[in-house]
Amino acid sequence: MHIRVLTIICLILAAQPGFAQQKKQDKSSSGYKDTKLPKKGTAFFMNANYDFGLIQEERGLAKARFYFKNIGAGAVSIRNIDVSCGCTATEWSTKLIGAGEESEILVIYDPKGRPGDFNKLVTVHFNNAEPDKIYLSIKGTVVSESEETVKAYPFVQGNMRLSTINPILKEIPENAADSFSVAVINTSGKRLSINGFKAPSHIQASSYHKLLLPGTATYVMVKYDAAKAKDIGERIDEVVISTDDDSVPLKRFIIKSTIVNDYKSLPAEVQNNPPKTVLPKIAHDFGVMYLGEKATYEFEVINKGKSDLIIKKAIGTCGCTITNVKEPIIIGKKKKGKIAVSFDSANLRGVQEKWLTIYTNDPAQPVFNLRIKAKVIIPGEDSLDK
Repeated sequence: MHIRVLTIICLILAAQPGFAQQKKQDKSSSGYKDTKLPKKGTAFFMNANYDFGLIQEERGLAKARFYFKNIGAGAVSIRNIDVSCGCTATEWSTKLIGAGEESEILVIYDPKGRPGDFNKLVTVHFNNAEPDKIYLSIKGTVVSESEETVKAYPFVQGNMRLSTINPILKEIPENAADSFSVAVINTSGKRLSINGFKAPSHIQASSYHKLLLPGTATYVMVKYDAAKAKDIGERIDEVVISTDDDSVPLKRFIIKSTIVNDYKSLPAEVQNNPPKTVLPKIAHDFGVMYLGEKATYEFEVINKGKSDLIIKKAIGTCGCTITNVKEPIIIGKKKKGKIAVSFDSANLRGVQEKWLTIYTNDPAQPVFNLRIKAKVIIPGEDSLDK
């Protein structure tokens, strides 16, 4: 009996290690596995420091963009951004930035009322990133434009100032040329380049310097060739300066000119025997016209001079008035010619009075005006009285 009990106890003790191992295996298979942490990303900034250089206080907010790439394995996002003072603001996206993807942060500095040097810290807090915090910095110097600069270069276009944007050329002979210059200054804190010019074929523009360091100036030299313009009277031409200024890359100025007859270049025989313009009538009243109706009148022009009279150009006060002077009209000596004027009453109502300016080669009367008049009505609504 004792032997049987001892045998049973030994069997129980021998089975205990296996039993414990079995329990351990069951525990492992019942959800007690090791838990893996999520993969983290890493925000890599191409440049964490931005130097504005010189900032003109008058130009308002200065902006810097910081670009970064997630070079880690997991997706990251920006949780928050702290700035060191109220003069600095930021803009960013809260979207997830996956592995290998890029994003940017806009940092804005307000220079108003803050002359002198500045150096500001920006702290970027990330979600699921290692490290989870990155420091950015901006710096620069806020300056105010001097009274001398503002006076000498009163016209602002981006980060440049111009001495004029409306140069005027008065009475350029039709076969002559004229020239002038426009001063340009770089008022930014970085180098700017003048890359080229766009202008009509009769205008040539070039710059004395193509590269402008901060605070330096140059001249844009302009040559105006009236002979190539092949025109007479008043003109308006635009010149465009192409630059690498990211604020306003294209600078513009408008040239107002008046091209006049060049009598001195004519042969002596013509100068001594000029044409002579005689106008029997310089005004015409079409009377009452229905809205949308068209009418034409021919003004007679008599040349009582001793050389050809040339009607060079006709300009109306609006698109409703059209003439037959598409090309110069030549009226021989002691001959007559006609200037046809057509009036279109579309989109007009009531009493209408239009003027046409006519340019000729008559030295005594190089410019004269013709006038047309009409009362435009809607039948049944307006009076027929003139």
